Amino acid sequence: MRSSAVLAVASLISACANAPPPAAPPTEAPLAALPPSAEPPAPLAPLANEAIELTIERGFVQLGLGNLRPALWSHDQLRARLPAAARRELDAVERAEKLAADAARKASRATTELYRCNDCRERARLEQQRTVTLRAGVQARRARDTAVERASAALERQLGSPKAAPEVGVALARLQEGRRRGAASRSVRYAEAGERAAGVAALERAAELAGAHTEAGQHVRRELLHGLWSADDSEQARRVIDELAPVAPAEWRAELRYRAALLDALDGDDAKAADGFDRALEEHVAGSAVSVKTLAMAALVARYRALDFERALGAAFRVFDESARPVPTTPVPPAPAALSALQAARPAGLQDAVQYGVLGLLDSGGSELDADGVARLAADCVERLGRDPLRLGGAAQARAAILSVLATRALYRNDPERARQLAEAARNLGAFAGSRGALDVLRALALHKGESERVEELARARAKLPLGYRDWVGADAEPDERHLAAQLRRKADDDDTGQTASEQDESPVAHNVRSAMRACLEPVRTRLPPANGSGKQRRVATITLRAQVFPDGRVAVEAKADRGDAQTTAVLECLQHVGPRLLARAPSSVSATVVLDEAVRRPSPPGLAGIWGSSLGDGLGGGLGDLIDSQPGYGGLGLRGTGLGGGGTGDGIGLGSLGTRGRGTGAGYGRLTPAKPKTKPPPKTPAPER
Repeated sequence: MRSSAVLAVASLISACANAPPPAAPPTEAPLAALPPSAEPPAPLAPLANEAIELTIERGFVQLGLGNLRPALWSHDQLRARLPAAARRELDAVERAEKLAADAARKASRATTELYRCNDCRERARLEQQRTVTLRAGVQARRARDTAVERASAALERQLGSPKAAPEVGVALARLQEGRRRGAASRSVRYAEAGERAAGVAALERAAELAGAHTEAGQHVRRELLHGLWSADDSEQARRVIDELAPVAPAEWRAELRYRAALLDALDGDDAKAADGFDRALEEHVAGSAVSVKTLAMAALVARYRALDFERALGAAFRVFDESARPVPTTPVPPAPAALSALQAARPAGLQDAVQYGVLGLLDSGGSELDADGVARLAADCVERLGRDPLRLGGAAQARAAILSVLATRALYRNDPERARQLAEAARNLGAFAGSRGALDVLRALALHKGESERVEELARARAKLPLGYRDWVGADAEPDERHLAAQLRRKADDDDTGQTASEQDESPVAHNVRSAMRACLEPVRTRLPPANGSGKQRRVATITLRAQVFPDGRVAVEAKADRGDAQTTAVLECLQHVGPRLLARAPSSVSATVVLDEAVRRPSPPGLAGIWGSSLGDGLGGGLGDLIDSQPGYGGLGLRGTGLGGGGTGDGIGLGSLGTRGRGTGAGYGRLTPAKPKTKPPPKTPAPER
């Protein structure tokens, strides 16, 4: 009994030894330690504000569409259709023209011989010979003018007869226009009226003599339409187009569609004009007076002006495709061996000058929208659409040109990394003329870092690129790649800043503001309202732009204007839309006052500037030739000369080589007579008082 009790106690002790320890009494769980209250980060303060004033005086692209060349009756075709009496009058004019041209050549040779003989013994004889030939040239010119007046009066009488031939009206119109050879071409600018041509009244009378269903009536109406490019004649031009459209040959239809669309653009309906250009492209056939490239350029400009940037971008790529297409050339008979050897020894530039005409090189062909202008419009479309330019499709030539423009803009917008990225992408696409801007951007970046070897390497690469047409437009709206190239050249010549006088006082943020203003202003600038005010206060509008730029790239934009028209409102809405993107890299906030000068509405304002054109080539191109009339001289302002371009060495105001009163020649023989130094007269001494 006792032993069993001992065993029970021992087993109890063993169980207690193996049992887990007793649980602790329950206590309240401790509170979790909370971190200190996190306050929201302080908002970023905007960059320091800077106040600037800008004036925009011109657009960024010249929107000429080239020349329209309808195949009108040639001189021989017209002469064969004229009555015998009208042919006699034209023959008399041709004889007088030939005599006048011969006299002009003799006077030009005599003048050249005189100026080659500086102090030779025969100078007196050469001076007398020159005087005689100049007088003969004046008499021949008067005889030619008399023959033209006599022929015009005779054709007027014939056209007024009951049985007049419509061809007489065409001959009379060409006499009145001074276009007696039948060559016809008109420089076409988008949505801008031309000048009423002389001889329109004669063509209108001729059109009344022949119906549109006849061959003569069709040719007369086509020539009449060619002379009706004026805003006052738009209704009559439409009437002529409506008469010709149902009966015109197939090769005329694209031209008629093109003209009708241009009239729609002149009326301000850019969307309707764009549809008309597209239909003209569909109806284009070989032999049309307007090319596919011109139609594509017109469609690009119309879509761009209609703010249809999606289809405008497609039209821009089509223009580039047409530009890259080889132009078919007619076979030229081989030249004689002696001439071939001579031409082979000439420099390439001289060969081009001989083939094209030395003076023709001054003519820009009516300020045609060049490849660089197309690239800028395409770059505008990319930015307005918010596309990634690195993912664009299409031909490499077009993409390289667009990327070069955007790289230049990024550089001027104070975004060097983006500029480098776009420039390298353009360079990797190949060696194209449009890649010059990209190489200039890379040179500017290397020059800023002091990488002289890379600057020289990029300059050599740029020199190997094919040449392209470059017409200076100016940096009033936004500096472009040609402006950058000029800066780099000045930087290479000396250690100057490479900035023009007008830009040295501008802050860096002004470039960002110019880019934003130009992107929003260019599509609508020709439709802006007329300027108001007077004197120096005359302006189209004044836009106030306030932009707060934050360090993280955010931008808050506020834009106002002192005018409430539709186009100015469209500019303000665009600034609200694209301003934050274009000002994101600005070095400071800005309060900008931007004045739109009245010249921004048109490439060339009306009046004297419109007569001379928007560039030197426009003003001189049509006035240079082997004529003896009042023409601008080549190498000087020989206003009434006798030789090439009317300048030659004839009497006039020829500047020559800066000779203020010389007789300007091709090379410039301006004889500068040194002015006598002005000396002050001695002071008068008062007479002694008596």
